[in-house]
Amino acid sequence: MKQCKFETFRVSGPGGQHRNKRDSAVRLKHLPTGIVAQAVEDRSQHKNRASALNRLRTLLAVKVRNKVDIEAYSPPPELLQILPPKSSIRTSSSGSQIGPNNPKFVPGMQALLDVISASDGSIADSAKLLGLSTGGLSRLILSHDGLRMAVNSMRAAKHSD
Repeated sequence: MKQCKFETFRVSGPGGQHRNKRDSAVRLKHLPTGIVAQAVEDRSQHKNRASALNRLRTLLAVKVRNKVDIEAYSPPPELLQILPPKSSIRTSSSGSQIGPNNPKFVPGMQALLDVISASDGSIADSAKLLGLSTGGLSRLILSHDGLRMAVNSMRAAKHSD
């Protein structure tokens, strides 16, 4: 939130007298990247702010890549949490696997996209690095629509170069 510009506004639409009598719609702009997320669906500004923040976190995870050194790669704990138990790099201290509906999935998703990006979009190379089969990594990617679309667009961009 410290890196965001927060603004509220009114929005029209269905709902008549029960819709946005106050400035309850929320827009968050991440200043370092310029990425914007907004939420307008609730009459509560607090609920809209929470929704906008979740959307912004997901957008940042999908769009912002961190550099990964594949030669000396050590997966961060947030990535280990989303990997299936069959992964050979998971340890007993990683805890149980968390799924796409868990809010902690987004940082793991970002770390996974960083690995795939560093592997030039290769699912097979990324799977090998993460101690998974190609099918296991593919199932993980398909478990979240945002993750699937990010991988597809990353691979399309790599192949069009």
